Amino acid sequence: MTWADSLVEDPKPRISVVVPAFQAAATIEQCVLALLAQTLPREEYEVIVVDDGSSDDTASRAEKSGARVLRLAHNMGPAASRNAGVAVARGELVVFTDADCEPTRQFLAALTDHLRDPDIGGAKGVYLSKQRALVARFVQYEYESRYRHTARHSTLDFVDTYACCFRRADLDQVGGFDSRLRICEDQELSFRLAEAGVRIRFAPDARTYHLHCANLWGYMRKKFHIARSKIKVLHRHPGKALHDSHTPQTLKIEVATAYAICLALTFLHVRHRRGFTWLPLRAALCTYMALIAPSVVRNAWHDPMLALAAPAISFGRDLALGAGLCVGLLEAVGIIPVVDAG
Repeated sequence: MTWADSLVEDPKPRISVVVPAFQAAATIEQCVLALLAQTLPREEYEVIVVDDGSSDDTASRAEKSGARVLRLAHNMGPAASRNAGVAVARGELVVFTDADCEPTRQFLAALTDHLRDPDIGGAKGVYLSKQRALVARFVQYEYESRYRHTARHSTLDFVDTYACCFRRADLDQVGGFDSRLRICEDQELSFRLAEAGVRIRFAPDARTYHLHCANLWGYMRKKFHIARSKIKVLHRHPGKALHDSHTPQTLKIEVATAYAICLALTFLHVRHRRGFTWLPLRAALCTYMALIAPSVVRNAWHDPMLALAAPAISFGRDLALGAGLCVGLLEAVGIIPVVDAG
């Protein structure tokens, strides 16, 4: 049966779930099977997997699992893949998740229920994790800290596409994802939607399991590229450098303080014979520990090992974020050439 034949036979669904996938053979089956086992009636939604030029058997695995598969000729990136999925979607609501996610059974219902209110144009869900690796546990706890910050906002301007829903009409109105961005494309889209007046709600009951980075280097590398790409997003939305519904202000101070610690250590090493004191280093260390103390205390309550590791992992993350921002700025002003991070 062809794609066109299936569209003729199936009734038009209310919801279209779009899953971009690249080299996702290891995870796509679990993702699709979880999506096809939702509490919503099956006729209410369709699952579209966009194979983004994979060289493995991502497409065939997705198809065998029950998804409709759209194959792209070559790798175009997640933004272009999602736009391609939206272009063939038939639902008035479009849900996005990722190929390495395994949504819970209430995922679609919890996301789309918010949009039964005609004044609401979007909803954002949350990550869960089954992983026991120390860094993966830290990443999950980091997200949970962000969710506490997000929950304080009545409407959101920052949405991640691992768990979100928008009205098709609103996506069309703002022009969809910017395919020039391979990272942070979801942030940029949500900023545009919010600026267009689309009201987005937090949906903490819309949960999906995810495979987080399990080693420190991979985690730091990911944070570096996110921060680097964020410069392009902030160039278009400069006001978001000051505030958004996802990023706590303390994180910005953390990053600056982490580099103050490095600077103080450098001066101490270079100028220890010239009377340079330990005071600047002590002040920076005390400030940094005060900033991360709430996180360490919460971790100590339910995960003592994570509490012990959290300061070191946080420090590595903050250095990676600061380095990414610096490289992004240097690229933006033309001091160093731009290299594709995808």
